[in-house]
Amino acid sequence: VSGSFVQTESGTQVWVKVIDTQNSVVLDLQAIPYDPTDFSATTGGIARFLAGTGSHSQPHEFIALGKFRDMTVSAPREDWSSRLTALIEKHYLAAGYGVVEREAVSPIFSEYQLQAAGLTGDSTNRVKLKPAFWILDGSCKWIYDTQDKLSVAIRIQKMGGGEQTFNFTQSSGDALEKAVVDAIQSALTNTHPMTVEQA
Repeated sequence: VSGSFVQTESGTQVWVKVIDTQNSVVLDLQAIPYDPTDFSATTGGIARFLAGTGSHSQPHEFIALGKFRDMTVSAPREDWSSRLTALIEKHYLAAGYGVVEREAVSPIFSEYQLQAAGLTGDSTNRVKLKPAFWILDGSCKWIYDTQDKLSVAIRIQKMGGGEQTFNFTQSSGDALEKAVVDAIQSALTNTHPMTVEQA
């Protein structure tokens, strides 16, 4: 179980994640309001979430989610990099994808490359990497033209395939979140499936 405190426009939240330690897949994610005057309410919310996290069927497609960086250099504003990460995780978990921590699966990628090159000696305990991996990361920064807007860059790449990038600038809020999800979904939909041998 992993988590972090995140400041949003609606207040502080605790984002709690349940991660499968065998393959680093995020099994479930929940944003829980944090009230510093009633800590037991927050811990109770976390406990109820964890109690309701049951066994999940293994997804067939995975998104390896890397870091999203806030590139803003001006006065501090809400850090949307964490918000984008949580948005993507929550949306694609609900859509049936496996969401994977990129840092956690980097050793799996390295092991797979060594196996493919025939550089591993023991063939009995080899990691069976799923071929349906998309690697996803990006950045955001606040800019000002006639009003405050957020510039977002998304990079997505099918493992073994080409890289796609999406850039857009607009006011923060639901419309921006929808644009992020739509851009990623477009990349996932327009990527041709590949075989295990191709991966």
